[in-house]
Amino acid sequence: MWFVLGTIALFTAACGIVEVASHGVFLESFRATISGGMGSSDVWRAVPKFVREIAIEPFVAVPFIVACWCAFGRHGRLGLPQLVLLTASAITLVIFASPGTVGNHLVDLHMASLLVAGAGMADGQLPARAAAAVFAGMAAALAAISLPVPGIPSVIATLRAQSLPSRAAVRAIHEEFLMQGTRYLSTDPVIAILNDERPLLLDAFNLNRFVREGTPAGRDLEQRLRRHDFAVVIVREGALAPQNRNDLERLIHSTYDVSAVRRPFVVLVPRAD
Repeated sequence: MWFVLGTIALFTAACGIVEVASHGVFLESFRATISGGMGSSDVWRAVPKFVREIAIEPFVAVPFIVACWCAFGRHGRLGLPQLVLLTASAITLVIFASPGTVGNHLVDLHMASLLVAGAGMADGQLPARAAAAVFAGMAAALAAISLPVPGIPSVIATLRAQSLPSRAAVRAIHEEFLMQGTRYLSTDPVIAILNDERPLLLDAFNLNRFVREGTPAGRDLEQRLRRHDFAVVIVREGALAPQNRNDLERLIHSTYDVSAVRRPFVVLVPRAD
C-alpha cells in the first residue's frame, strides 16, 4: 500500500513539475494526443492487434507463453508476479486499441513475462534445464541479430536499410539549406535534434491527426504554411509519392514545392504565387 501511495504521489508531483515547466501546455497536449485518434471501431481491433504484435516478436512471444503456462497451467497460482502479468496484459490491450501504437509497447509485458517465468523456476513449476535451454537459445538468437551478418535478420542491417540519417548528413543539410536564423519546419525532429536545436515538431503522427480533424493546432499550422511562414520545409523521402502522402504531407505539398532531395529527406520551399 505504501508503494502504491508513494508511486501515485511521485507521479503526481512529476506531472505537476512538467506542467509548470511547460508553462501550462503539458496537460493540454496530453489530453489532445492521449488517444492517438482512437475510435469505437479501433476497440474491436485491439485483441487481434495484441495477438499479432506478440506473434511477430518471438523474443516477447516465447517468454509470454512460458509465463502464461506458469501462471495458468495445472499447477499455476495467482500471486503478485502473476497479477503483474495480468495487469501488464490488460494495459497493453487497452494501449493497442489506439491506432498510433506498435510493438514497442510490449516492453512492460515482456518484463512481466520474465518475472513470472523466474517465479515459476523458483517454485519448481518450470524445470530448470528446460528453462535454461529456452533462454540460452533466445540469448544466442539475440546475439546473432545484433550483428550485420549476411542472410540473418539484423537490427543494424534494418536501420541501415531505412537510411537513418547521421549527424554529418543532418549538418550537411543545415549548411546547404538552413543557414543560421532560417525559420524551418521538419516533420522529422532528428533534423533539429542532431544539430543541437530544439525541434518545432516532435510528433508528426499526432500533428497529422490535428490537420485531418481541423483542431486549433491543425488550423494554426495550415495558416502558417499558407502564409509561407517557413522558409524551408523538410519531409521524409516517402512523401514524394502522392499515393503515400497523409493529410499533413498533402497540405505541405499543396503550399510548397520540392527544391532538392537529400536522402532520406526532401527539401521544399514556398510555392510562387
